[in-house]
Amino acid sequence: MKRRHVLLRIVGAALVPVGILLATAAGVFATDPPTSTPTISDVKANVNLIDSGDVLIYGLYNIPYGVEDLPPDDASKTYLIRLMGTDGTTQIGVVRPFPRFDSGYNKGVYGFYFSAADNLTTDQPYIIRISQNPAFFDSPLAYDTEMPLSAWTSANTQALNQLELTLNILSLAEDMEAAHDATLLESSVGGTVLSDPTGETYFRGAIYGIQAMAPSLFLVQSLTWDTDDRDWETTEFDDYGTRFSGYFIGTAADNTSATFGLETPMFMGLIFALPVIVGAVVVSSIKFKKAEPGFLVSSLVLILVALMGWIDIALFALVFQMMAMYIGYLWFYSRTGDSFGSKMFSFMAFVWIMSTMICLVIEGSWFGGPERTVINDLSAITSINIGGLVPIPAPSLFFFRGVFRMLLWDYSFYTGMFEMVRWIWLVVFTGGAVWGVMEKFAPVFANFLRIR
Repeated sequence: MKRRHVLLRIVGAALVPVGILLATAAGVFATDPPTSTPTISDVKANVNLIDSGDVLIYGLYNIPYGVEDLPPDDASKTYLIRLMGTDGTTQIGVVRPFPRFDSGYNKGVYGFYFSAADNLTTDQPYIIRISQNPAFFDSPLAYDTEMPLSAWTSANTQALNQLELTLNILSLAEDMEAAHDATLLESSVGGTVLSDPTGETYFRGAIYGIQAMAPSLFLVQSLTWDTDDRDWETTEFDDYGTRFSGYFIGTAADNTSATFGLETPMFMGLIFALPVIVGAVVVSSIKFKKAEPGFLVSSLVLILVALMGWIDIALFALVFQMMAMYIGYLWFYSRTGDSFGSKMFSFMAFVWIMSTMICLVIEGSWFGGPERTVINDLSAITSINIGGLVPIPAPSLFFFRGVFRMLLWDYSFYTGMFEMVRWIWLVVFTGGAVWGVMEKFAPVFANFLRIR
């Protein structure tokens, strides 16, 4: 008897895997078919939403199952939504249902986004196919819907396409609210937006990148301001230096400068500009007991001489930077009560900021084409808009890169004999500004980290 029981147990254990395989083959563990034919509806297509040439194809899908009879696996595993070519065989894109409501079954939203680099041909009757995953169905089926040509937008500007997309998404959200008894929309001062978090979460998952394509759908909007590169150069200033070439004045200036072994701008600046500038400062100091009126005269003289092409651009910038140093000295070292370190930090920071502004205004370019974007770095900021009311600017990471590049004083006119000036500014003022920042904030950081 015992041997018989043991033999039966062995045979039973051996038959269990076989039974499982047979049951699987018979479809016991396969996903149940939908209660009716899956469909695609409300197909729309917009272009130029983020970049010129991009395309978004979107709409509603319906994979009908009873709420009480939903498959154990969500729709992102059991179904795929494919964008097929007009031939019905070439797959262009594929997405999965977002399993937020009813595990992704029944009504849902889908979206195919193609960047400009994808170069998708517009105004085509593409086929949108709902496919069953062969891993979950015994005999997987596919359900095709031809995209009507009327689904393609007639708008071509970004603003019109974003507006059209926004209105279409609001309509889809209303359908989803009715289908799933959920709140996907809410009212704000700026208008109707997706609810937080339900509406925002669902549409971000269903259409990847929707916030960039239709920012007004969201209560808090984060936008990047687009800035194109501008190739700053000293062409205009250089033209001033050659305006008299070939004429009597230019020939005389070149010959005289060569006699003294100097370049023409340097020689003419020393002959005409320097005596007037020095004289104006000396007379102002004697007559008015202060040099500021002399600086005003010097500024006018510098501009006039620069327009005549009789001063080097580096010297032109250098003189204005020295004026900034003097103003910084009057503002910060004339005050009483402040410590020497505080005065030094304020002075260095002021001179660095003013000198940088002077250099950027006078010329603003950097060595090399790829490094010409300091202006763009400083202006590349993001905008945070709450409720569609007032955008609040905020610096991006590019801003800090632009600041770092300014610290190097790498301006194109600081070449030749003026290369030394650049390194003086770098060591003295950049170093002083960094030292001042560290002196001011190091104790704060130390107290915060409880470092003694």
